Amino acid sequence: MYGIRRGLVGLTAAAVTGTLVWVAAQLDPTATGGYWSIVGIVGGAGLALALVALYVRADGRRLPRLRLGALLTGVLPALVAAGWIIVAAQPHGNWFRSHVLGWSSDAGIRGVVDDLGPYAFVLAVGVGLLVGLSFDRSMPLATDTAGTDTDATERADTVEPLPVDRARVA
Repeated sequence: MYGIRRGLVGLTAAAVTGTLVWVAAQLDPTATGGYWSIVGIVGGAGLALALVALYVRADGRRLPRLRLGALLTGVLPALVAAGWIIVAAQPHGNWFRSHVLGWSSDAGIRGVVDDLGPYAFVLAVGVGLLVGLSFDRSMPLATDTAGTDTDATERADTVEPLPVDRARVA
């Protein structure tokens, strides 16, 4: 039964993501407002995929918690790098775009920025995924009790043992 539920949740995630991508496809990427709307929508689609994976992995028994370490070491550098390219790939020039392109030339990375520019929307999906993957399910829900047995697969999803598990080990 768990496999069927997992499959249905995955199908729902694919449908939501597909719908968001379809909505983004209806916008004009050559207009600055349309471009940034598409970036936000496809970034949200990546976030939705990661959060659904988090839900399926945890079997709905734990609350999500943002891991600050994962956010600072994984998301922040990726956000800066992807954001740099996303800003440089804007369809119309402005102060931000011209400065990013100038700094890219000064740093000798203009070729890389230009090569990755057409994939700005893919980078937005990746950043959304990374934000979603910064969450984990290590906090128990209020319905969990101290006497509840947790099996090894549930403990594998947590970064550190819960106080209940520590007491059993001791």
